Amino acid sequence: MISDLERLSGFMTGLLLAGLFVEAPVSQTAWQKQAFVERRVAPAGAFDSARNRIVRFGSVSQYDCAETWEWDGSAWIWREPKHSPSPRLYHAMAYDPIRQRVVMFGGRTPSSSDPVDQDTWEWDGDDWIMRQLAIQPPAMERHAMIWDPLSQRILMYGAGEGWAWDGNNWERVLSGLEPGVASGHAMAYDPIRQRIVMFGGVDVDGMAAKMHTWNGSSWELQTPMHSPSIQVNHRMAWDPTIGRILMLGLDSTRTSGTTWAWDGSDWIELAPTNHPGIRQNALLVTDTVKGEVILFGGHYVTGFQPGTFYQDTWRWDGSNWHLESLHETPLVGMAASYDSLRDRLLIIDASYNNNLWELKDGAFTELFPANRPPGRESISMVYDSARDRLVMFGGYSYPSRSDDTWEWDGNDWQQRFPAHSPPPLSDYAMVYDSVRQRVVLFGGKNDDRRDVNDTWEWDGSDWIHRRPLNRPPAISSHAMAFDSHRGVTVLFGGGVVSYSDLTWEWDGNDWTLRFPGNQPPRMRDQSLVYDAARRRTVLSGGVLWAPGKNLDTWEWDGEIWIKRGRETLSGGLMVYDSNKQQVIAYRGDCGTWIYGAVEPARVGSFGAGCAGTIGVPLLGVEKGDLPWVGEVVRLRLTNIPPGTGNLPIGLIGFSKTQSTLGPLPLPLDALGMPGCSLYVSLNRSFTLTNLNGSATWEVQVPSNTSLVGSEFYLQGGVLDPGANALNLVLSNATQLTAGSK
Repeated sequence: MISDLERLSGFMTGLLLAGLFVEAPVSQTAWQKQAFVERRVAPAGAFDSARNRIVRFGSVSQYDCAETWEWDGSAWIWREPKHSPSPRLYHAMAYDPIRQRVVMFGGRTPSSSDPVDQDTWEWDGDDWIMRQLAIQPPAMERHAMIWDPLSQRILMYGAGEGWAWDGNNWERVLSGLEPGVASGHAMAYDPIRQRIVMFGGVDVDGMAAKMHTWNGSSWELQTPMHSPSIQVNHRMAWDPTIGRILMLGLDSTRTSGTTWAWDGSDWIELAPTNHPGIRQNALLVTDTVKGEVILFGGHYVTGFQPGTFYQDTWRWDGSNWHLESLHETPLVGMAASYDSLRDRLLIIDASYNNNLWELKDGAFTELFPANRPPGRESISMVYDSARDRLVMFGGYSYPSRSDDTWEWDGNDWQQRFPAHSPPPLSDYAMVYDSVRQRVVLFGGKNDDRRDVNDTWEWDGSDWIHRRPLNRPPAISSHAMAFDSHRGVTVLFGGGVVSYSDLTWEWDGNDWTLRFPGNQPPRMRDQSLVYDAARRRTVLSGGVLWAPGKNLDTWEWDGEIWIKRGRETLSGGLMVYDSNKQQVIAYRGDCGTWIYGAVEPARVGSFGAGCAGTIGVPLLGVEKGDLPWVGEVVRLRLTNIPPGTGNLPIGLIGFSKTQSTLGPLPLPLDALGMPGCSLYVSLNRSFTLTNLNGSATWEVQVPSNTSLVGSEFYLQGGVLDPGANALNLVLSNATQLTAGSK
């Protein structure tokens, strides 16, 4: 019967599986940004008139963003240059129209302990270029830069000094009257009066700076009749619609935003119907092609409050402000989980009000439930897929920690009152064990500010204190993830004084210390999540015991830790999207990122089988198996009549559109197989073993990265006497796409 099948298929013997794949690019696992516009505080920007784009770079960020964006007149576009300046804020940028480059200098990295920058970069529309110069201006922050048409150079002022850039060198600019402005000022060029106007800020003695104009060779002190109140971190730009310099700042009480215009002799306060509101450190740039002023971002902070951080874009038409786009995202995430039933990422932000956000279909939406837990920090929340509940416990709210349990049912929060509960805790780790359908909590810091090493489990109605024979040492600020393939909870890192580099696993009964040959360094506050598609536990972010942040991504396969290389950005709240089979990291101001294989392994089913004596045979991939190069994919063929005379067969093809017998799918009614169709080109066939009506088929994907992205197709057959004239029936077909971990 096998020889009949081979004649039917035109089976080509002697062909190797690997040799029939089409060459494809080598895959890699990497972080990829989802291009959402996030809040930006103190970005810098300039209008590139040659490319008709507003270019902006940098901001305040918890995760140290180094991002380049461009405004094309209707939307912000995220750019991915090969090279990039380091993350920074309070820097300055200006456009050189002669050399058609955007020039950037100085600024400060987001951490206040880092030094002020002293470097010069240029953007050519595709990439950033760092200029290596013998003479540089002193390190500056909160300075200002502008193109000076009179001298055909970029003029920069800050730290009490003036400098000019001619495209090749920086030169110190000296004049009879030095403004002495140190920082926080703004500059704009008036093309009608041919003057650069500098206003506000503070001088080198910390006093409020005054107003000066630059005539191309010297500064002149201005004393207009009217003037805006003392301004710091305000913004100015030329308004071509009214022929005046526009200024956006705060009023004297710092409780409202104001818009002023300079007509060359005096300041006039404008009264637009719409106003962007109270903000400083925004981006204000003139689009000289469209003749309009564009405003983006900024913030307003009072005292120790979190403040207001903006991610909106406004357009000034000469008399009024118009909101062009508004992007809402959480400020900084505190805890996150993935709701697999509703296919959404849920984030509690760090506003200390437990605001809840969802990310779904590429957009963030803030949810407003009738009830919510009191504000807190240092918490964790996990999704219980069996009960369709988001579970949150404890946390810290000055001056004490909590021991309350809350659940989110998709619409509202509900406090639970179990008979037993862990003590008040913060900085613990918590995961959902989908095999045992329990929430597992370990460690944390109690109200005595001591670390603990207790294991607790939530079954949906009560907390159960587990008392295993072995357990990790008392620890906090660690991370855990549940490996659903091996059925264990993985724990790594943590600590306050001496950080940990230990790997522990919980099997539901006891903790086991693992001893991998290679492992991540000692760290705390990292994120850990299980990637079910690749069967790897992914580690990202964290604070190293040796000073600094962890920028490496590591993966645990159950035996060894694999270092995946150094990233320019790491960390964030991580969850696993089981629907899209990818890791998601929310990094606050640095946006939302996904992690996984660039060319993932995929499976799919197509076509329909034909009925045999006991029904239609069905071919499918075993749960969790994917065609990764170098690994085995297990398929199962079911609905086979039991008995040795009913022989199952596996068919492999490298096309689903063409075979030696003709185009596919190919109906086989004329061959005595009514209702049957061939879906795969028959390049190879295999006899399988019938075990009580089903057969397991193991397919080895060659360990060859050139196969990544290639597709092959499988179909099952059953020699079923009495089923039809040919005594042969076929199953549906399965498509496998090779991927690389």
